[in-house]
Amino acid sequence: MCHGLTINGDHGTTLTPITQQRRHPRGLLHTGYDVRAGAPNGVKLPVHTGRTGRQGQRRQVVESETLDAADHPTSWVRFTGTGIIDHASHMRDYVYPVVVRAILAAFKGLDLEFQVKGADNVPKEGGVLVAFNHVAHVDFILGGYGAWKETGRLPRFMAKREVFDNAIAGPLMRGMHHISVDRAEGAQSMREAIEYLRAGEMVGIFPEATISRSFEIKEIKSGATRIAAEAGVPLIPVAIWGSQLIMTKDHPKDLFGRGKTITLVIGEPMYFDGQDPEAETAALREKMIELHEEALAWHPAEEHPPGSWWLPASRGGSAPTPEVATQMDTVEKAARAARKAAKATKSGK
Repeated sequence: MCHGLTINGDHGTTLTPITQQRRHPRGLLHTGYDVRAGAPNGVKLPVHTGRTGRQGQRRQVVESETLDAADHPTSWVRFTGTGIIDHASHMRDYVYPVVVRAILAAFKGLDLEFQVKGADNVPKEGGVLVAFNHVAHVDFILGGYGAWKETGRLPRFMAKREVFDNAIAGPLMRGMHHISVDRAEGAQSMREAIEYLRAGEMVGIFPEATISRSFEIKEIKSGATRIAAEAGVPLIPVAIWGSQLIMTKDHPKDLFGRGKTITLVIGEPMYFDGQDPEAETAALREKMIELHEEALAWHPAEEHPPGSWWLPASRGGSAPTPEVATQMDTVEKAARAARKAAKATKSGK
């Protein structure tokens, strides 16, 4: 079906269908285009419309017709009949735009001040993995808003399964096409993230895996660099700061306090080939530490009074040192495992 169809990408590349097909995470078919340089530009075929959603474009094509892929070289399509190709959306977003509007209203009511540096480093199209440090339970909301505000793109976050199990948050998370992560078995979530990225989506990840009680960069997992390498996409490191004042571990929530500043420092794209995951993970952590230091230095000084619980000990704050924070994490992990074992024992009776 549609054999011989040639689709021209940007910069004069030609995309030629090959026979192998694979599944999009939302059921679309991938045509498996190979990239070949030097073809003339073809007829423009719009794919995306609107700021927050991607709408499909359905039209008739003929044998060997030359088209221009509007977004990126690997378009997801659905064949709907002989000679008809449907350039479908990557994902249908009905819930996410509604949530965004609610978040915008909340941010306005809370008088949150966002300051963002390096926004131009985030690609406006194509698959990209965005790696955030983790200091608060609301990082995915605030970091996701920062990415959306600067690019109009809706990031799909990798989040722990427990959030998806929640009766209220779960349906929202699934409706926004976020990715559930089972901390005991992460292979499935990695595969799903790679499929999202290959489909041209923006995926958000927290390489530290859990909130940093010291508010410094913890040791990070290798999953982020491995996912970016496998998907063949750039990784954008981001430092977020100030969100811990709203909702973090071991401290009271302040969901309604007004006038807080949220700082985001966005680094340049990093590229990984997966040949040395340990070295690549170390390079990512080094860059995240650099961006974290820059975010703290740029954040309003009046929000960093000496002795503050939200300030790292190395900066004169009263947060636990990284060593003490690691001990606290170990105790928490053991307690979580004990609760899980007790629950399993109880359910087995």
